[in-house]
Amino acid sequence: LHHYSAATIYSSDSNLNNLTLKHANDFISILSQHSSVANEHPWGTVWRERMQSTVAAVTSPQSKKVESGANKSEIGANAQLLELKKRWKEKLLNAKKNNFAVPEESMSSLLDMTGLQSVKQKFFEVFDMVQMIKEQGMTLSNKNFNTRFVGNPGTGKTTVAKLFMKFMTEVGVLPKSCEKFLLKTGSELANNGVSQLTKDLEELKKQGGGVVFVDEAYQLNDSQGLRILDFILGHSERMSGEFGNLIWIFAGYKSKMDDLFKHNVGLPSRFPNVFEFEDYSDDE
Repeated sequence: LHHYSAATIYSSDSNLNNLTLKHANDFISILSQHSSVANEHPWGTVWRERMQSTVAAVTSPQSKKVESGANKSEIGANAQLLELKKRWKEKLLNAKKNNFAVPEESMSSLLDMTGLQSVKQKFFEVFDMVQMIKEQGMTLSNKNFNTRFVGNPGTGKTTVAKLFMKFMTEVGVLPKSCEKFLLKTGSELANNGVSQLTKDLEELKKQGGGVVFVDEAYQLNDSQGLRILDFILGHSERMSGEFGNLIWIFAGYKSKMDDLFKHNVGLPSRFPNVFEFEDYSDDE
């Protein structure tokens, strides 16, 4: 543990790469010498993978760039990702101990995506909330999991929305039968009217519900769109309703989404979760 702690501490300083490497390799060597004990220990695999990742980071070409004063942001992002993956493994082990359903497939895909650190953190928070609801013996279908995705185009919102639906089916919030993902833009909904949206929701009802992803939702902020918003407000107070278990996701530019929610007083309480999609850095 001395070697593990030292390697973790030194890894934050690029001037101490040799010390990081020494302690990480010493720790891996100790695990190998006592493999039977390490393999039985619940944290043995996590420790080994963390140190192997540290060695890989220190010896990679990117690490050498940092030593010459370049590309420090990339190493910082790598460290953040390693920390997120470590925390996820801890959550996974804890959930399995308590016999909770775990979203292994969706979280693995999400964590492998470039960037999106704050979004990944929000998934952790939703997972913790679902576990807390289950621990308290409350009914998930009476809760509200509607979400706002705010950010510029090209930051992964649609891809993450599909992973969010997979995530929610894996943890038992949505039925396993939910495979269809309803994707609409705000202008489509406004132009097609409430009758068409009702038909679309009837299709989702056949699979027990699902996710309705409204891209550029701020386009609903006009006379036609307001009729759609009134309809959505009536079907989004809680997840369970006339069309099965529904989760609504409104997505769009932050400034325009802020304006939409400011001028429609019922929306903020219906969409309590906010995922902020930051622009990718040049390296990302």
